[in-house]
Order: sequence, then C-alpha cells, then structure tokens
Amino acid sequence: MAYVQPTINGTRTVAGGHPGQGSSPADLDETTGTNGVDDDDDDDDDDDEEEEEEEEEPKEMDEELAEHAVSLATQWVLASNGQRILSRISLVNLGDELLDRFVRPPSTVEIVDYRLVESGLNDRDLYGPRAIDFEAAQSIIWERLQGRILVGHRLWESLYLLNIRHPLVYTRDLALYLPFQPLLTPNTPPPLNSPNTPDIIICPLPQLTRRMLAPHWLPVGPRVDPTEYAEAQMLLYRRERQRWEDCLTRGIPISAPPPTQFRNEEQNFYL
Repeated sequence: MAYVQPTINGTRTVAGGHPGQGSSPADLDETTGTNGVDDDDDDDDDDDEEEEEEEEEPKEMDEELAEHAVSLATQWVLASNGQRILSRISLVNLGDELLDRFVRPPSTVEIVDYRLVESGLNDRDLYGPRAIDFEAAQSIIWERLQGRILVGHRLWESLYLLNIRHPLVYTRDLALYLPFQPLLTPNTPPPLNSPNTPDIIICPLPQLTRRMLAPHWLPVGPRVDPTEYAEAQMLLYRRERQRWEDCLTRGIPISAPPPTQFRNEEQNFYL
C-alpha cells in the first residue's frame, strides 16, 4: 500500500511503509500635524487588520486539520466463541461526520451479548437498514485513512476490530499521549524505554474530555455514543496539535508506543 504524506502545521511527516512614501511638511494639516488623516484612525485600521489576520490564521489551521486528520471510534458485540465483533463505526473530521453506521455481523457468527448497557445496541440495529457488511465498513475506513492522520483513544482496539493497519507516524492515540497521563508531569514527558519511566496509566476518554475540554461534554454513564467520542477525540487533538506535532518534528518523545502485540515495529505499522 502506498501512503501519501500529509502536511500538518506546515511540517511533513514521513511514512514508515503511517506553514508609503513620507509626507513633506507642506502636506501636513496645520491643526492635526498630519496629512489630513487622524493618527487614531490609522491605529484603528491597523488594529482591525491585525484582528482579521489573527482570525484568519486559526481558520486556515482548522481547514488544514479537517483535510488531513480523521477521528475514529468503534463499538463491539460478543460472539459465542468469545470473539469481539465490530458492531458500529464512526468517523469524523473537524466539523463533519464522515461515517456513522452499524456493522452487520457475518452470517456464520452467533452474537450472544449485544452489550446493551454499554452500547445501547440490539439485533434490530445490526440487522436493520442502517447496517452495512463488515467488508464494506473496512473498505470505507481504509480509503478514508489513506494519507491522513488517524486520531483516537485506544486505537489498537478499533484497528484490531477492523483488521486494518496504519503507519505509526500517522497515528495520534490520545490514550498514549504522555501529557495526558495523570501521573506524569505534562511539560516534561520522560524519555521512553527508561527504567525510571512509570507505567502508562490510560485516562478514560470521558474523564479526559471533562478535564481538558468541558465538564459536561460526554455523559458520565456507561453508555457510549461513538460519534460523540470521535468528535471529542478530534477536539482534544486540536487542542494539543501544535505541541504534539512540534515534539514529533524535533524528535522529542511525546507519546508512548502501543502495546507490543498491536504494533509491527519492523514495518513501522500500527497492527
């Protein structure tokens, strides 16, 4: 598979296989000491121009982010053999919902637990008109990920459900982002693979969102809305994007590696 290199904040990541002439005294107005224009008006115009430039810059950055990054969230149900089966998938960018569909289980698989409390799903969802086959979901997501930064929380679980791999350099997993770890000092992430580095403690996404964005962004209860999760993930990444990307560009460890069984170090892939 060929991967296009996305540009974020004007920096390009490298895939692993994943910005007038002066007036004469005669021209000056005798009463104001200017050439007919009040200095205060000039200052106001300059301030307005500066404000417009400040407004345009974040807008351009958001447009760039919307083009080059997507956020993924998934749900699963339990099969009779104990295997987790993909049941719903949501993909968003900054401002738009790209995909939110239920995923129909294979006909050979018996679902024994729809995880109603956690997901709110039932058989009518997975076998209804909004459901698509697993192969269709996998194909859509794979195409959407090409050349884009993938944002998520515990992404190894979603990619495993989809049986898709993504270049590590294109992956931004909030669960592994060191400044979000409760027991680590946010401004001085320790070097990776150091014996003095404490174990990574994964902060649940609702708790992380309430702490970093807004107290009531995600519900406290057990039920999960993957679209809301995907949107929250993108906003969290947007909040940290400049620091995250700057650290990557400078080679500063800012994110822990995913679990060993979910990464292919030889080919630099996530799964």
